[in-house]
Amino acid sequence: KKRAVMFLPPTNNQNRFDLLLLGDDEFYLSDESVVYSYTSGYSQRSLKGRIKLCSRSLFFDPQDELLPIFKYDFNHITKIEASSPDRFTISCTRYMETRANNVIGPYKFNEGTFVHQYTLNYVSLADFMSRIERLEQINKLPRHIGQEKILQIINEREESTQFDISWLEHLDEKPLKEVHCVRVTPLVHNPGRLMITNRIVYFQAFNNVAAEPVEKLPFNHITRVIKRRHSLRQIGLELIMEDGWNSKALASVFFAFQNENTRNTIFALLTSQSGMTKLQHENQSQTTFRWQCGLISNYDYLMYLNSLADRTFNDLTQYPVMPWIIKDYDSPVLDLDNPATFRDLGKPIGVMSEKRFNFFKKRYDNMEEPKFLYGTHYSTPAYVLFYLVRVAPKYMLRLQNGRFDDANRLFGSIKASWQSCVTNTGDLKELIPEFFMLPGNFLLNSDNLKLGVRQDKTVVGDVDLPAWASSPEDFILKHRQALESEYVSMNLPKWIDLIFGYKQKGKEAVEANNVFHPWTYEGAVDIDKVTDPIEREAIKVQIAEFGQTPKQIFTTPHPARFTLEEREKKRLSMVTPSNTVPIFLSNTLTPLNRQYNEVDSAPSESGSPVSLGLSNLEKLGDDIRVWDALGELCIKSEFQHHRDKISSLRLSRCGNLLYSVSHDTTLKIYDLSKKKQLRSMKISNLALSSCALSADEKIVYIGSWDNKVDLYSTDRSRIVDTLYCHDDAVSSLCIVDDVLVTGSWDTTVKLWKCSSSMNRAPIMEIVEHESEVKCVDMSKDQNMVVSGSEDGIVYFSDARTGVATHSIHAHTDEVSALKLTDDGRLITAGKDQCLKIFDKHGQEIFQIDLGENLNCMAMNSDHVLLGGEEGSFRVWNLISTEEIEKHSKERNTTSISSIIASDNGCIITGDNSGVVTCWGLPS
Repeated sequence: KKRAVMFLPPTNNQNRFDLLLLGDDEFYLSDESVVYSYTSGYSQRSLKGRIKLCSRSLFFDPQDELLPIFKYDFNHITKIEASSPDRFTISCTRYMETRANNVIGPYKFNEGTFVHQYTLNYVSLADFMSRIERLEQINKLPRHIGQEKILQIINEREESTQFDISWLEHLDEKPLKEVHCVRVTPLVHNPGRLMITNRIVYFQAFNNVAAEPVEKLPFNHITRVIKRRHSLRQIGLELIMEDGWNSKALASVFFAFQNENTRNTIFALLTSQSGMTKLQHENQSQTTFRWQCGLISNYDYLMYLNSLADRTFNDLTQYPVMPWIIKDYDSPVLDLDNPATFRDLGKPIGVMSEKRFNFFKKRYDNMEEPKFLYGTHYSTPAYVLFYLVRVAPKYMLRLQNGRFDDANRLFGSIKASWQSCVTNTGDLKELIPEFFMLPGNFLLNSDNLKLGVRQDKTVVGDVDLPAWASSPEDFILKHRQALESEYVSMNLPKWIDLIFGYKQKGKEAVEANNVFHPWTYEGAVDIDKVTDPIEREAIKVQIAEFGQTPKQIFTTPHPARFTLEEREKKRLSMVTPSNTVPIFLSNTLTPLNRQYNEVDSAPSESGSPVSLGLSNLEKLGDDIRVWDALGELCIKSEFQHHRDKISSLRLSRCGNLLYSVSHDTTLKIYDLSKKKQLRSMKISNLALSSCALSADEKIVYIGSWDNKVDLYSTDRSRIVDTLYCHDDAVSSLCIVDDVLVTGSWDTTVKLWKCSSSMNRAPIMEIVEHESEVKCVDMSKDQNMVVSGSEDGIVYFSDARTGVATHSIHAHTDEVSALKLTDDGRLITAGKDQCLKIFDKHGQEIFQIDLGENLNCMAMNSDHVLLGGEEGSFRVWNLISTEEIEKHSKERNTTSISSIIASDNGCIITGDNSGVVTCWGLPS
């Protein structure tokens, strides 16, 4: 089940009182057990509950959830005094009630003269009153001075509080570092202590508002550590967690530190720990190129750029921003082939209406330096919550001081919101990711919130959808299809230039009419150097309420996406099911498309299993009597198995079960003897590159382009573990007994101890390569690892030490495949069309140019099989170094991408179009 909003916890908070009830810059300090006494009719009654002490208010939270929480602002308290040894009274002119019957709604403000009486249960009244009196005095001071005094209290608590090491999870844990920090969630800053051990990150808040006093973030569930800015200062750190690692936790955790040096120290410490990645993001140039090739969807790429620009779901002031893309909300059918359907992505939202822009321009021309066209921004906390009020009402109430906005201004219609954004001088908002993410329930008033009545007497309920959408789900799907359309794909770089690129700042921004208030830009003001407390407060308010411009990523025009023809030529276009849109890049956010469940048969594009009707495979292995007879091979069977390039094939020992992975993101298991597909499962959101089968054939290890290895259990028919093992795509896998070898585009090779639940730390890491690793192999005695890379170099490394013993420049182009023989020889094939053999010392003993790029290799006994770019596979005898035969399919030049040979002579090839071909001797 998808979450309605990314920053909301997956489960409801069972505690009615939370920090969203506090005001701006307010801190929750402590609470005490009390009894509230009141008169009802002629009888005296009492309620058990807790009194909450906050820096600018007091709360009473009764045990009975049918009753409301009371809030007393110190500004409206006239007197707090002791009335008996354990009683005190609060006299006030106004107090607030909220969350009666545990229902979220506008706060009720009671005005008049009130006296409420409380009895303390366990704490000394004198001690309690001393704390109250100090807070009373502070709140009588001017706000900026009072805030400094409150921070003094927080600092006193910080200095007197240490992390409670009794919360350590393991007896052998070693504390490494303890610092003060702030846990940042939308509209809430919660100070506490951060403890880092050699295994876990702990956060202990200064208050007790959370059900669990200490938050625990194990290293083996942290997939990424990213430096972030916070309030335009480089003091933030975000930990990206594994999907589903904790049902009660969010997908990421954001901390802010006192200064940049402390943040950098924590980052360096964390990323130096065993099993922790140092990479902040994917390689930017590679990711952009993948997007150009159509390998990454527009949605995924925009989310990637948002993350790169320090946008995060944990901070509403820098929430991910997405573009308005459609301007036609009236037509009954959404025509994605008509350019008139779309918004002009080359213009800022403020330039959409000439009349409105003339207003901005006139004001700009008459303005003194520093000039700006737009006083508001395209992304602010208010704009985010404008869209999300129906699913995040507590946040809107927090932002609006206990009230929903006026009913006439609430988000009620997508069409009306678009019209406001292009005509209203006070409305420049772009969209948020939820407009492209299922289930779209932010468009429904599912909780029947009382949002008010408009001037036309209509009640604010669900959001009115465009004429072309029949439901929120239908809207999201069509809106996402529009985002992935060819028109948007070709014009999206223009919008990227405005938001993340070279037109964001400087003279290019002026020429593009894209100039916002200077305080919205990073580096425009150093708040740490502002000494005037009033000016400092004004800057903080500006940053918090009026938006922040994303960090600039590009300083030159963003490259265009390749045309459809160019993408096809590069064979890098993304293949997705015909009824879905392209899929998501990483685990920091919810993908739009539905995951495939395991099925009993593999659907074709039409939805039916595909078979070419060739002869069966039951006797295939027996047909091949000796390997030297391979020259007589013919096609025994052929079938469409995947929708895209087959990247890896594996056979069971018995030769009956075929395991395959593909760039179409699926793993398939096929029974060759019964001609029946047993399993088809979507594994990842990006292409699968490789697979390996455990010795007992109970685990299939699957490498993918999203940096991970998934462990698929053949017994349980599901993924049982996921290992985020590299900082870029996993390109190749090899397994020898209980050791798994992984190679990656991040230029590293790693060795892992195999089990059904993998250790997050590799047993060895080889870092000698300077370009992408393309293939790996390991000797049967597990002592030697060989790895080939994009620049043609092969390294021989000692698997026990991780040290390279020697290297060879084996090819003038990419090393596409390599194998170690039992006697220590190395066989390599490359994109330079050469097959080569080296002795165990790296000396070349054989070379031949085969006239076509070589993609894959399989070995059996003294024979090597090679798959070529022209659709043929070749059989070579390693003893005689002679080619036995070259096999190709008639009228088919589709490149062979994978090849496998069993001990009994069964040979199977997979090609770039997803077709599997089985070869054997004639009957």
